[in-house]
Amino acid sequence: MAKGRRLASFRGTGLVLAGLALVALVAGIALAHNFYAALTRININHRAETVEVIHQLTLHDIDVAVSVIADEKISFLNEGEFERAERALGRYLAERFRIYGPDGALKLDYLGAEVDGDTVIAYAEAPLPPGPVRYGVRNAILVDIFPDQRNTVVLTDGRQRGSALFTAETAEQIVAPVARD
Repeated sequence: MAKGRRLASFRGTGLVLAGLALVALVAGIALAHNFYAALTRININHRAETVEVIHQLTLHDIDVAVSVIADEKISFLNEGEFERAERALGRYLAERFRIYGPDGALKLDYLGAEVDGDTVIAYAEAPLPPGPVRYGVRNAILVDIFPDQRNTVVLTDGRQRGSALFTAETAEQIVAPVARD
């Protein structure tokens, strides 16, 4: 009997450990999104004479932002709300993202957005200003909602690339491409 009790106790311990592992897994998944990040690519297109901007934003984070702008709960995932969410995103980005060239802020034309999995990809462009490719960038996307938000901006001009990390404390920086091998 003692051996049977030990085995039952071991099985019970195994079930407890399996249960704890499951709880840890679920908690890990729930806590996995404690890091808020977005990527913006700025591409200098000399052929088209444009500055092209592509924002890659986490879907459920940007849904919070567009709901604040629209003053109602809307989501890119709801078909009937996509256009309203897209317009609200355009307004949101215009307020929180700017590129400054030699003559001041570039006039970014918001082209629209699309959903790819759990990412919203938004597009904008501006005429390419004359002069060297060195830009001041203001990127305060989502820092008003998520204070720990980290926004990476990568500027590409042909074979040259520059990047910067933006936070609530460093929302404005110079981004200039450097030669790559």
